[in-house]
Amino acid sequence: MANARDMFILLSLAAPCVARLLDHRTHVQPALVDVAVGSGNDASGLTEKAVLEQIRQYQAANPTFSEESCTKMFETKLKLGGPVPSEQFVKGCTEVCGLVKKVKDYWGSGKMADYACGHINDFGCVWETAERVAPVTGKEVCR
Repeated sequence: MANARDMFILLSLAAPCVARLLDHRTHVQPALVDVAVGSGNDASGLTEKAVLEQIRQYQAANPTFSEESCTKMFETKLKLGGPVPSEQFVKGCTEVCGLVKKVKDYWGSGKMADYACGHINDFGCVWETAERVAPVTGKEVCR
């Protein structure tokens, strides 16, 4: 009988902890790559707010992330014609430049396209494409 009572006490003590753990799983913060990035033809993630939020999250998560460090990384990428050495890689630069390029591509021209090009230039964005060997520069995207 002592075994059943001990088991009941153990379960009584563990239940609130398990409930709390399960509750936390349902309130997980979005990953940095999930931050308001629209898919397909949905423009909801292609806004100034979405861009600023992604930049803010990378600044908070990575102290080396900045316009200057991204520009330096992308200058190296352009010079090498491809990936940068791991010690020069800055987490967040590729993701932010990917988002602002999506914004530019979606809007084409106008206020939001100009806004995206401002960030493309500020971060010195460069992209690799399957269509050509040399990386694509911000100057080419924002003519």
